[in-house]
Amino acid sequence: MVENRLKTRRAMTLPRFMETCTRAGIPKKEAAPMGADLLERYAAPERYYHNLAHIGKMLDGLEATGAGTPERELAIWFHDCVYEPMGKGE
Repeated sequence: MVENRLKTRRAMTLPRFMETCTRAGIPKKEAAPMGADLLERYAAPERYYHNLAHIGKMLDGLEATGAGTPERELAIWFHDCVYEPMGKGE
C-alpha cells in the first residue's frame, strides 16, 4: 500500500517538476536528471517529514496563494534536498 502511494506521488511530481523547469527556462535535458535525483532523495526511507508528500503540500499551498512563480516553486523543490537525519537541525 505504501509503495503504491509512493509510485503515485512520484508519477504526480516528476511532471510537476518538469513543468516548473520549463516555465523557468531550464532545458529538459538538464531538468530530467535533476528531477530524477530530487525524487530519489525525497523518497529515501529515512525521510520521515521532508519527503515527497511534504514537497507536494508546500507546492499546493503556494498554488493556493496565487503567488506561485517558477523561482518560488524551485525553491520549494530544493529547500531540503540534502538531508542529514542526524544533523543538529533535525
